[in-house]
Amino acid sequence: MTSLFARLSTAAAFAFIAAIPALAADKAGIAPAPAAAPAEMVRDVAPFQGLYVGALLGHSAGLTNDAEGFKIPREGYTATGLLGYNHRLPGLVVGLEGDLGVTDISGSTNAGGFTVSGSNKVNGSLRARIGLPIGHTMIYGTGGFAMTNAKLAVETVGSQEKNTKGYVLGGGVESMLLGNMGLRIEALRYQWLDQGYTIGGQDTGKLGSHDTVVRAGLVFKLN
Repeated sequence: MTSLFARLSTAAAFAFIAAIPALAADKAGIAPAPAAAPAEMVRDVAPFQGLYVGALLGHSAGLTNDAEGFKIPREGYTATGLLGYNHRLPGLVVGLEGDLGVTDISGSTNAGGFTVSGSNKVNGSLRARIGLPIGHTMIYGTGGFAMTNAKLAVETVGSQEKNTKGYVLGGGVESMLLGNMGLRIEALRYQWLDQGYTIGGQDTGKLGSHDTVVRAGLVFKLN
């Protein structure tokens, strides 16, 4: 009995000694440190929500033509900045995005012994977006209003530049796999309204124009 009592007393003493730090912390009003949150809870669960900015580089190919078979194939590169806002809905993302960029899209052809060229140096759009989020990746479609500056020139005769309106449709994939920084790849089709030019006192008649841009870049979520 004495041996059993001694063993129980020793165990109780060790338990009391082990509890001393906790009792002291409780008496001092110090709360125990909270348990670390699981890694999956720390990560943003709604990446496509809020304000964002981005920068994209791309290549464009297009055509200026009339109803009689006259054509000027055009191509070049684009550099674009963008600003947008996403709103997260159950199973869906909707948003509005504006972009403005510089281009070197141009081309030329021979017509009637003259070199005729077409180009534009600035390109912008205001578009709605609707996307399907799959984890931290989203597949989306987009469309809206577009503007550019279109220039038509006839060698040794003259040129005219006009602001041109149109519309744009397209889609892409965006992945926010690096926290608030993501990668975007998209393709856009710009259709410009028909318009005529007056060069050297001569009216060209109505010319149509379109461009297809494939571009990629980085997107940064701001909040």
